[in-house]
Amino acid sequence: MCVVGVLWFAAASLLCGIAPDEGVLIAARALQGAGGALLTPGSLALIHINVPLGVNGPLERGEVGAGPCRSRGPW
Repeated sequence: MCVVGVLWFAAASLLCGIAPDEGVLIAARALQGAGGALLTPGSLALIHINVPLGVNGPLERGEVGAGPCRSRGPW
């Protein structure tokens, strides 16, 4: 799934680069978002496999990135 996400994101990035107008650019950015959504779980799984236990506490508890903080809101 990670490889599919990378290829999807790369293809959408190419489409962004050659977009002839704003409508195509916006659609390509939406495709980039979908590719990034496919890429994220695979990249986190690779990190989890390659980081030894006990080295990275937040990773072991699932506190990766700003996702948990942003889901609680700005307060």
